[in-house]
Amino acid sequence: MKKNTTLMAVTFTLSSLFASAALAGSILELATTEYALDPPVLGTVKISTEGKSSHLEINSISSNESGGMIYNEARQEIIAIDHDRREYYVITQEQINQMAGQVEQAMQQMEAALAEMPPEQREFAKKMMEARMPVRKTDTSNTVLRATGESDTIAGYECDNYDVMKGETRVRDVCITSWDDFPEGQEVAGAMQELGKFFESMREAFSNAGGLDLMDRQKDLIGYMKELNGYPVRSRDYNAAGEVERETILTAARNEEVDAALFEPPAAYTQQALQ
Repeated sequence: MKKNTTLMAVTFTLSSLFASAALAGSILELATTEYALDPPVLGTVKISTEGKSSHLEINSISSNESGGMIYNEARQEIIAIDHDRREYYVITQEQINQMAGQVEQAMQQMEAALAEMPPEQREFAKKMMEARMPVRKTDTSNTVLRATGESDTIAGYECDNYDVMKGETRVRDVCITSWDDFPEGQEVAGAMQELGKFFESMREAFSNAGGLDLMDRQKDLIGYMKELNGYPVRSRDYNAAGEVERETILTAARNEEVDAALFEPPAAYTQQALQ
């Protein structure tokens, strides 16, 4: 009995040490506005980084919804968190490749079925299927950064403005602050680049399975960080009419100790399998 009690005490002590372990890290806080929705949806994003791992907390001010995403660099996995359901999903590269293969197979079957239909039925069926499945992209044109020569100050950080052009159309603009002006900027840069590699691998896995706009946007934003050696303290997306569709603005950046448990799934949450 004494032996078991001692073992339990040691286990509890180790667990307590892990739960309270603090790591030197960096925090970025951002405000988001989705103008495409009526009324516009306001939200916040908090990015915590340590080494090459990162934790994003996303909250909607308008609807009180919240979610999180962890990139655990040591295990090369993303943990998607649903706070409302108190659940989480673990996404690995192996799972991504498997899902991409399933989507690609389904698209091949869809295209084969369409080819057998009369033209009038084919067009109707194609529209119905496209509403439920991704569409293969035929437009592979790249965006180009163009300096405007203008500068701004966001959350106390001076930044330089760049337009993101696709042909002659501005699809986005970013205001870039040098990493050197950020607290532990190079650490944040390293964590964001590591997350970017994972997004890039996801995008590559699904490259034959259709267009994934969210991954494209993340890949682009992280690409700007690398190309311009800085962070977009403000980014705005534009629709075809030239109206701002989405805006993200930095509100604060600081060094801060972060709990080691921040890069693990919440202990009280239940893991769900990807369908």
